[in-house]
Amino acid sequence: MLKTNFETKIDFTERKIQEFLFDKNQQNYQMSPTAKSGFFYSNDKVANDHTINASYKQKVKYSVREFWCVIQNNISVQNNPITIVYEQEVDINPEYLIYFKEGMSDESIAYAKNIISQYRFDTGIDVEEWIESKLNILLTEDMFYIETSLNITKTGERIEFNTDQRYAFLRVYHLIDEDLEKEKPVKSQVHIIDDGDLSHWQKESKTRLEKLKYEELILGIIEPKQDPAIKEYPVNTAIPEAQKITDVLSAISSSLIPSDCGVMNFKTIKLLTLFNFPEFKVEMVDHRIRIGCSDIIISLPVLRIRNAQIVFYIYYSVPDDITQVLLKIMTVCATRAALEAAVLGVITSNPAVAIAVFNNQFKNCIQQEALKCINPGIMTLKETDEWH
Repeated sequence: MLKTNFETKIDFTERKIQEFLFDKNQQNYQMSPTAKSGFFYSNDKVANDHTINASYKQKVKYSVREFWCVIQNNISVQNNPITIVYEQEVDINPEYLIYFKEGMSDESIAYAKNIISQYRFDTGIDVEEWIESKLNILLTEDMFYIETSLNITKTGERIEFNTDQRYAFLRVYHLIDEDLEKEKPVKSQVHIIDDGDLSHWQKESKTRLEKLKYEELILGIIEPKQDPAIKEYPVNTAIPEAQKITDVLSAISSSLIPSDCGVMNFKTIKLLTLFNFPEFKVEMVDHRIRIGCSDIIISLPVLRIRNAQIVFYIYYSVPDDITQVLLKIMTVCATRAALEAAVLGVITSNPAVAIAVFNNQFKNCIQQEALKCINPGIMTLKETDEWH
C-alpha cells in the first residue's frame, strides 16, 4: 500500500511556535517531519501551495507581560508585570515532502520526482490514485513515502486583543479616564486614605508610572494562581465579610505563628478594593480543517475572561497581652509600609512581590524584639464572575 501521510497537527501552544508568534523579526515558521530510519529526504518538494492552490488563515492569541515601573522621588521602586493578550493572523500552507529509500538508483529517484511534479490538485484526481497509476518496475511503492510539511506565515502586524489589565492598573493611579464603553468599568477605592483616592498621595510621595521598553512572552497555561492568602468566593455570596477574613487567616495562621508565642490575635486593616478587575485563563480547543490534500488538527489557545472584585487587607498577628502603645505603633507601621513600599501599585499585578516588600518595610519599622511573634502580610478576598 502506498505510504502517504496527509494528516498532521499544529499545537499553537508549543514553545517554538509561541516564540515565533512573539518574535517581531520572524515572519515564517516551518513544521517539517523527521525522516524514518532507512530513508532520506530528497531536498525537493513534491507539491506546494502553488501546485495545490490551498492555504488557510487562522487568528492565534498569545500573552505577553509588559512592565511598568513605579517611581517615587525619582527612584525606581518596583517593576510591575501586566498581562496583555495579542492576536496574530497567520497563513497555514501545506507542502508535501518525498522521502526515498536509501540505495535507490538515480534513475528511479528522477522518475519519482517527475511523475509527482506533474500532479495537479485542480484535476480532481486523488493524489494517491495518481501516483499508483504511474508505479512500475522502476518505481515500486516500498521505495518512497510522502509526508506533510506546514509553512506558517504571519499576515499583517499583531494587534492588542485585550488590554484590560493595563487599563485597570492605570485606573488605580487615575492616570487614564474612565472608559464609558466598558460593560463593567474598573474602579478602585483606597481605604487607608481619607478621600479614598490615590491622587493626593501620589503628589505628596512624587509617585509616577513609566512603561518600560522590554516585554516577555508568557509560556504555558495562564490561570490565576492559588495561594493560601487568596480566598475566592462566588459573586454575591451570602457569607459575611468578617467570616471570609476569619477563614483566610485560619488557613494562614498555622504556618506562620511559632508555637511558643502563646495566645495570638490577628489585626486587620482594609487597604484597597478593586472593582471588576479582569483575570484571564487559557483553555485548549482542537478543531480539524482541510487544506488541499491535508487534514490538519489545530490546537488553539482560547482566552477566557472574568471580572473579580478584589479586596486587599493588611494583617498582622500579635500576642494577646500586647500593650495598647505597641499595638498603635504596629498599626501605624503597617499603614506606612503599605504606602511607602508602593504596595498599592504592585499588589494589582504581582501580589507575591507586594507581600515581600511590605513585610520588609513593616519589620524595619517595629522593634526588633517583637519580630518573633508578629507575622505581617497581605491577604485577599475575591468574588468572581463565571468564565465566558
